[in-house]
Amino acid sequence: MKPYYGSNTIIEQIDLSRCKPYKDFRQGFYLAEIREQVEQMVNIIF
Repeated sequence: MKPYYGSNTIIEQIDLSRCKPYKDFRQGFYLAEIREQVEQMVNIIF
């Protein structure tokens, strides 16, 4: 599995304290297996 993360910044270390606690799936660092899915989310967010 090659995980993808949708962000416009480089993540060197996961810091859960920077995650928003009241999003859809609660506070966490989420990855996806499908690159196109991540690209679509990045286009919506950024």
